[in-house]
Amino acid sequence: MSHPHFHIRQISGLFGFSRQAFYQHKNRQLTTEECDQQVLALIEQIRSDHPRLGGKKLYELLKKELMERGIKMGRDALFDLLAANNLLIRKRKRRMITTFSRHRFRKYGTGHPAQSNQGYDYSSAKPSMAGPPSRWLI
Repeated sequence: MSHPHFHIRQISGLFGFSRQAFYQHKNRQLTTEECDQQVLALIEQIRSDHPRLGGKKLYELLKKELMERGIKMGRDALFDLLAANNLLIRKRKRRMITTFSRHRFRKYGTGHPAQSNQGYDYSSAKPSMAGPPSRWLI
């Protein structure tokens, strides 16, 4: 990482760190990138079987394998790695079900013309008394 006209000793003196710190940082960066590549390979292997497996469950599955390989990575670091590589899974938006219309009980019309109009006379404001019990109060 030397510039043709400068030595590491000169550069480190300017920026306030030692040569040892420079090389430790350089080696640490290489090992971090290698560890990230190993973790990404493990994630790809797991996601081939379970494509929508989320980060928390993925971390629980990976924890033992990471310890065996000597890789120190916490849950938040794993989430950061997933986010950096666009591997986070978005939650599916669930639609709230408010009515179960396939029940076995009798269903009455809502009073809307598109619904069954038994017992309703839409020509006047008052309902007719014929047909099923009316929702109108007289």
